[in-house]
Amino acid sequence: EGGRKSDAEKNFFALASGRGPEDAAVRQLLYLWGPRPETHQLDWLEQRANAATGTERAAWLTYLNDRGAGDRVIRIVESNPSPPGIDGPERKIYLNAVVAGRDSKRLGHVIREELAVETQPQTVRGLAKLAVQENLPDVATEAYRALFELRPGDVEAAGWLGRVAYAKGQREEALKLIGLTLGKDKDNYESHYIYGELLYADERRSEAL
Repeated sequence: EGGRKSDAEKNFFALASGRGPEDAAVRQLLYLWGPRPETHQLDWLEQRANAATGTERAAWLTYLNDRGAGDRVIRIVESNPSPPGIDGPERKIYLNAVVAGRDSKRLGHVIREELAVETQPQTVRGLAKLAVQENLPDVATEAYRALFELRPGDVEAAGWLGRVAYAKGQREEALKLIGLTLGKDKDNYESHYIYGELLYADERRSEAL
């Protein structure tokens, strides 16, 4: 059985060598290699990615990323980067590889690059949530600020920025921003608590005067 598999692999490898990433021979070869290919097999995928452009390059990068070779994806993209813009398929694959690599500094840099050019509110929201998920609060604040500029009054952005203002002691700013979320974000108990605390403090201060 092992010999038959080896023969099949050689045959499909010969067929796949000149074919695109979506070709049936390539798909069959990847099936034979399994979810964790050997080093020389990953080398072949990396060579194909380096030689490709556009959607084909993105497809080869996806194959690498899906097989645990995100480090190779990062190396390929950073050696010949596509312009920032998360809607590009290659940038999405690259971002996923960076997240999987658990490199917070690099991830923060990539998110900031995207924020510098991104104009779609939902994409910016996704970047903000990713920064929160990956424990990058300063980057998340930048992302939510960008979202608030694109969508003034956005409840999610206002809640985050209001909580940040509260933490910095910026009471008036916190009241204004968190006030935008009242009645619209009923599950955010932290924002409601902070708003109540701010109102209570203002009431006590008025009484003292």
